[in-house]
Formats: sequence, C-alpha cells, structure tokens
Amino acid sequence: MVPGQAPAVTGPRIGLVLGAGGVLGAAWMTGVLPALQQRLPCALSSADVIVDIEGYYSATPPAT
Repeated sequence: MVPGQAPAVTGPRIGLVLGAGGVLGAAWMTGVLPALQQRLPCALSSADVIVDIEGYYSATPPAT
C-alpha cells in the first residue's frame, strides 16, 4: 500500500463504531461485543475501520 493512497477494495468493507457512554455503557458493550461476534461471519478485529466516539476504547485495549 502506498502512503496516502487507499487500498484496492476487493469486497465489502466493514466498519465498527463503538459508543458506550461511561461505566454503565462500557459494561453494556462488554456483553454486546461477544454477542455481535457470534452473529458476524468474520472477526470484529478484521473490520476495515474501527471508530470510538466516546474515547473509552482508545484508552483501553479490547480483551482477547
């Protein structure tokens, strides 16, 4: 990949947006992410773009 140039898209792109909202939201997201993973045909970590609109997950690495 050339810096500043988007990679060639060969299939659908997947984006994941995380927005929990405080401690209660983070606890909710802890249950939602595993349930979402069970329903998706690919790993959440394989998303092309992951956006955190709350700032919590950028400071706390996801559990594996």
